Amino acid sequence: MGVTTSTTNTESNSAAAEHQNDTLPVPNSTLSYWREKLHRLDSHRSTPDLPTSCDVAIIGSGLAGVSVAYHLATSNPNPPSTLLLEARQLCSGATGRNGGHVKAKTATLLSIIARSSSSSSSSSPSSSSSSSSSSSSSSSSSSSSAIAAANALDAFVRAQIDALADITSREPGLAAECEFELRRSWDAFVQERDAAWLEEEWRRCVERGDEWTRGREFVRGEQVEELTGVKGAKAA
Repeated sequence: MGVTTSTTNTESNSAAAEHQNDTLPVPNSTLSYWREKLHRLDSHRSTPDLPTSCDVAIIGSGLAGVSVAYHLATSNPNPPSTLLLEARQLCSGATGRNGGHVKAKTATLLSIIARSSSSSSSSSPSSSSSSSSSSSSSSSSSSSSAIAAANALDAFVRAQIDALADITSREPGLAAECEFELRRSWDAFVQERDAAWLEEEWRRCVERGDEWTRGREFVRGEQVEELTGVKGAKAA
């Protein structure tokens, strides 16, 4: 498989012509905190020239690309020939800039469910008993779908956390090198209105037995600041 990058295509209009030699990524990107001390594989290249063919070509060496390459290499007794391409350096894009936190925020999951409830309640009143019944059925279905979506998102994120913990424990020295930690985290709310909304929605989901609520807790009162370290926090 040949891979070629070109920015020299002829362009007719003047605006496009001014940018015909622009390249991505830009040469003067900001330096991420996570890349102040470069890894030994930062600019690693396994071959002097690109191979003419491969079974799998992966564009980008961020978390997604590296993960795919890792599992292709370790989950198959006869792994495919894999080409990992990077325009800059290893993990120098979004993966090396957005931190390394993996979590499903409680507010995000509640919003998925709340949007469904809001959409259902905003429907216009029905003019007949038959249409009212249909609307009620549709509303119930929409709510169930939203709850299922929140449960699925939470399960997906938990699976990623478990997978990261598993990989770092199996690869010698990796946990210390990447500073992997399993920690408790809090979503803090400093506005009373948001805290009240959170409490109401949270109680409803817990009473209903939503799967995503397991392993989580809700805190209100004076202890919130102490637990979260966020001054003025009303709930977490």
